[in-house]
Amino acid sequence: MEGCESFVKDAKMAERKVQDRENLKEQLAAEGRKLANLTRAKLTVEQVKDLARSTELSIDRVTSLGEERVKVRMKLTEMSVLKCWKKLKILERQVQYKCILRTARRLSR
Repeated sequence: MEGCESFVKDAKMAERKVQDRENLKEQLAAEGRKLANLTRAKLTVEQVKDLARSTELSIDRVTSLGEERVKVRMKLTEMSVLKCWKKLKILERQVQYKCILRTARRLSR
């Protein structure tokens, strides 16, 4: 029985190796077909510079943050943090700084 099982096992392994080899050949052929259809050309530094000079900038291509936008974002962040700390309720018998540290640790996790 053992001889029969090992024969079946060996036959399955040989069949699997053949199938793997065929799959690999198909994958390599598919890769070759893909590479044959590529139309990209290598660009030189000069071509890139010319393309950059000739392309007109638009909002889609360039986003800029003005000083006003940055100030508004900073102010909103500051306001939200202050609002968070104002909502913090400290009991009378608690030490204020310990309560704040404990809350900050809890929020940072």
